[in-house]
Amino acid sequence: QTKQNFLPQNIRYIALSNWTAEQARSSYLLKNESIEVIQNCINELYLSPAKPPQAAALKQFNLPQDKIIVLAGAVRIDSKYKGYTEVLPALSAPNASNIHLVTFGRISESLKNQIAIPSTHLGSISSPQELKALYHSANLFIAPSTQEAFGKTLAEAGASGLPVICYDAGGPKDIIQHGVTGLKVPLNDVKAFAHATISLAQDIEQQELMGSAAIKHIADNYSPMIVAKKYMELYQDLKHNCHNT
Repeated sequence: QTKQNFLPQNIRYIALSNWTAEQARSSYLLKNESIEVIQNCINELYLSPAKPPQAAALKQFNLPQDKIIVLAGAVRIDSKYKGYTEVLPALSAPNASNIHLVTFGRISESLKNQIAIPSTHLGSISSPQELKALYHSANLFIAPSTQEAFGKTLAEAGASGLPVICYDAGGPKDIIQHGVTGLKVPLNDVKAFAHATISLAQDIEQQELMGSAAIKHIADNYSPMIVAKKYMELYQDLKHNCHNT
């Protein structure tokens, strides 16, 4: 109530995802305000017309050439909101022998020891160019976030030609087109998430189809020019309304 006394009037609020817009519309302060969605863009460095050959990137990170690379990453892998502490230990099945898990970001020794499948942990990746190469080394990206305002890594991975598996929640559910650019799993269904990961890892044809679709989808919706155009249209609308009042 104190904040409401200082809330500016006639503000157009912008949410990064439909989920954040829903949260704002249900809040005490913003329930009667104008809220619309303009999603973030990603660094245009990740945008490319096609995924390049995988071999060079695999060699760069010293990863096996004969395995399906499942990539997982965040600033902190162990964050409770990223979902990896439940999903990564669940990736264990007789038909997962051809899978090699690769993580980037900080990860605890405790979580490493719970992962049953072969894995490589690269630690923090600070260079966008290096991260782009890492995306190109992989076959698919998993992002089991339970709370995420947007989901930049999902968009970067898609732009790099990777199908993405995520929970059907938060910002990620706006980014991924189920069955087209990746797969969405019911929130907190760890067993279903692990099953979807292992199943897609076995389907090379589906990976390639989804990866190609993801490149186009991200370029069409999350490039800097696309997002800038939406903000320009918003500013023009504000200018028009200002002149009419």
